[in-house]
Amino acid sequence: WDFMISYTQRNSTSEAMAYKIRSELIERGHTVWLDVEMAQRDEAAMQEGVKNAGCVIAIVSGPAGDDAAYFRRPFCLSELRWAKEADIPTVPVVGAEDKGQITELFSDIPHDLSYLKGVNWEHIDRKDVDYFKLGVTKIIRARAQGSR
Repeated sequence: WDFMISYTQRNSTSEAMAYKIRSELIERGHTVWLDVEMAQRDEAAMQEGVKNAGCVIAIVSGPAGDDAAYFRRPFCLSELRWAKEADIPTVPVVGAEDKGQITELFSDIPHDLSYLKGVNWEHIDRKDVDYFKLGVTKIIRARAQGSR
């Protein structure tokens, strides 16, 4: 897989963004692993999806401190840890509406994943076609540069 998309299914905005990013990446000729589209959706399949990806796209949602927030979801954290262990680049992504909340979202990042505070976070604007396409281009570029 070129990309594996990680998001919490407890956030409908993140889920919509995951599908939209997936469609755009496929349209551009990339392969994408998205758990809900796979025959096997258990923990082992998720780990395999991460470890066989060229890049993990982490669609981060909040609000910080909420049990449904991305960095509070056990499987999301496992996917990030597997990516770190396998030295797979991770690109954190937030919706344009959450761009101003990134610093607050940092408060939920576990200590062992604190390196994510130092990588470039991309923001995606689903409501503007040009900015959306630019955001996906930046994700592809980050993969090529091997963001960690």
